[in-house]
Amino acid sequence: MKVFTALAASLPAVASMPVMAGLSISGPESLFSCTPTTYSWTPTHPPYTVSTYDYSISDIPSLIDEPVVIPDYSTATWVLDVRPGRNISVMVVDAKGNSAETWPRVVGFGNTHCFA
Repeated sequence: MKVFTALAASLPAVASMPVMAGLSISGPESLFSCTPTTYSWTPTHPPYTVSTYDYSISDIPSLIDEPVVIPDYSTATWVLDVRPGRNISVMVVDAKGNSAETWPRVVGFGNTHCFA
């Protein structure tokens, strides 16, 4: 199970910001098992639901863990508890149903301390 830490962006409060043209998400170019990873997205309509998908077996993704709801922030950091070799993407969905997804990336070997 992922433990997310929401980080406040160095921007004014989301409630006082104009809504951006669309939702987009960005993250690291390289992913490594059992290491912290951070994703950020354009602030639109909170709360945000963040999900991780596995594309390793087919073009139809499977959900890796339960989605996590981020109440007010546009950044989330967690330990990537995904085994090396899996091809994953991260999706964010805002309160109005707008979604954005990263390109799938293959998880590299970091370490194995987060696997039970």
